[in-house]
Amino acid sequence: MFSTSTITYVSHSGSDKLIVDAARVSYNQDGGSWDATRDTKLIHYLMRNRHTTPFEMADLTVCAHVPLFVARQWMRHRTFSYNEVSRRYTADDITLFSPETWRVPATTSKQASIEGDVDDALASRIYREAADHALQAYESLIELGIAREQARMVLPQSMMTRFYAKANLHNWLHFCGLRLHPHAQKEIREVAQSCRDLLATHFPVSLDAWEEYR
Repeated sequence: MFSTSTITYVSHSGSDKLIVDAARVSYNQDGGSWDATRDTKLIHYLMRNRHTTPFEMADLTVCAHVPLFVARQWMRHRTFSYNEVSRRYTADDITLFSPETWRVPATTSKQASIEGDVDDALASRIYREAADHALQAYESLIELGIAREQARMVLPQSMMTRFYAKANLHNWLHFCGLRLHPHAQKEIREVAQSCRDLLATHFPVSLDAWEEYR
């Protein structure tokens, strides 16, 4: 019934080498083999001076399995391409997100939360009872013959959803810059960290430069 967020690699296009080639084509000097010293220096120069166009040549696609409230924060990044599971079409595999701990409102920020003195066991019991009731209501509506597109109205924001997300490297870095920030909600910071780790795997020099100059 309950699940956790996961980010799964799907595909990527390009590399750090493509980025330097895209930059050097301006001088008709693209191509050749990777030169670690020279090409790393160029990527750092591009990042330091915010020459972002070469970073738009590479891209990454992931499959996100996250609660609805995280998905809706993510999809505010309109530079991504998305395709999401539709509860109009399927009633299968409905699971809900459940936090390990509960937080209290921050005293210095209206939208943030912090660790606090909370009865986690009681909060979890209240939440899980409400979640169980919502799922039972959904199943009862389906059994009554109600269409999925209406029955889904009783499902909570903690319902897990799945979607494919694709963006170029420049926009991935912008996403990480906002969603890894301490002011971002903890649940989206965790998935942003998973995305950042994938960027480190496929574009290590570019990510290193971004982390140095961002």
